[in-house]
This record gives sequence, C-alpha cells and structure tokens, in this order.
Amino acid sequence: MCFHRNPVAGTNQRSGKTWTTETRRWFDFMDENQLSWCTWSVADLTETSAALRPGVSTEGGWKDEDISDSGKLVREELRAKN
Repeated sequence: MCFHRNPVAGTNQRSGKTWTTETRRWFDFMDENQLSWCTWSVADLTETSAALRPGVSTEGGWKDEDISDSGKLVREELRAKN
C-alpha cells in the first residue's frame, strides 16, 4: 500500500502563516508509523509553501534569510534526522 502525505504542502494557511505545531504533529505521526515524506519543492516562488524566498538562487548556498519559514521548518526536521 502506498500512502503519501506531503507535510510541506500543508504547512501553511492561505493567510501565509506557517502551521508549525500541526506540521510537527505530522512529522511525529509519520515517524511513529515508519512513513516516508518529501518536501513539495525547493522553489523561490511568491507562495508560502515555497522553501525559498522569491528571487533566491535554487542552486544552494543559502543564507538563513534566503529560506522561508516553511523551508526552515523542513530543513530543521531533515537536520534532526541526519
């Protein structure tokens, strides 16, 4: 059976606020149930689910201010697991 839950696609409200607590609950649920996840994209779009701020290079070497709140949340989770 394949189950796909993309936490990043659901980390933000339409208002732009990042759902940090809810996203962390999903990360915990997926860990407890040994489910994989992936980030929606590493993009520099003008949308709250984009990992990067608009206009930032998508090729890496980012400073903290280049990364969106959603991107920082995912980066923190990845770093904690590796």
